[in-house]
Amino acid sequence: MEITAPSFHDSFKSWLQVRSYQPTTIRNYLADTTKFLTFTRTQNPSFPLSPIHIFSEPNLSAYLAEVTPDPNSKRYLASLNKFCQFALDQHLISQNPLKAVKTGFQKPPQTQVAEILNLYQTHLQNHHKTPSTVKNYLNDIENYINFLETNSLEAH
Repeated sequence: MEITAPSFHDSFKSWLQVRSYQPTTIRNYLADTTKFLTFTRTQNPSFPLSPIHIFSEPNLSAYLAEVTPDPNSKRYLASLNKFCQFALDQHLISQNPLKAVKTGFQKPPQTQVAEILNLYQTHLQNHHKTPSTVKNYLNDIENYINFLETNSLEAH
């Protein structure tokens, strides 16, 4: 089943309207998902715009790599997440593939996190913080990072 732009826009727009999204938000979601579909079509012009191809992890990963440097990347990601939810609700897909892609894509390397924490620990020690304060601050940051990793996919 190929997805066509007019039917996609009409269905997705109706889906958003039923959920009481503001007209500006709907316009942005439609523009952003059109950008995603255009990217998909450009990457593989010989493939039909089928749900299997559109929502494949390789296609989603390639798109995320393309838009991540853009200052509007968070908006594009939110729009894409909403588009995936629409596809789930319409039974075009059986699970949200964006969750798996985002998990692998956004998680910073543990060595980078450890390096930053070590620098922060040194900073705290240089500012004469007590060992218990340093330990508590670092523990709080690690708990916050774990919270973000656990909950970041549900927020979008």
